[in-house]
Amino acid sequence: MMSGYAYSLGVALATALVLWLLSFGLLGIAGPTSESKTKGVFIVLTCSVLLWPCVSFYRNRIRERRLFMNGELSQGVIVTQSNTQLGSRIVYRYQDGRGNLFQNRATDFSKKLYEEMAIHVFYNPLNSRESAVLEGSLYQVG
Repeated sequence: MMSGYAYSLGVALATALVLWLLSFGLLGIAGPTSESKTKGVFIVLTCSVLLWPCVSFYRNRIRERRLFMNGELSQGVIVTQSNTQLGSRIVYRYQDGRGNLFQNRATDFSKKLYEEMAIHVFYNPLNSRESAVLEGSLYQVG
């Protein structure tokens, strides 16, 4: 099982590799021949597809951090849990301060969450659908 730190490091290394490869594509586009331009465009398109999961990973961590720092806290419960290569996939339910019920899904990087487990959910009070589960996050309280 990959720890949160190792997973973050892996994503950072993958991002660096894709950006490095992207630089070759950009140099190819700026090259003198049509063949180098074609190869450059192919590399840029391929790297763009590979870069998207990295960007999504960082976007989600930034959103989680913002919710953990500025969000409202609610008691939630895991509805379903299934294992994947990157962690376990969970569906959880929580209630906002107005009493509205919400359901969301997330990746549990800890692989320690299970169905019917009580969890801490941080949500945006201006948009209660935006939420993050503390126990399944790569962040640690300490």
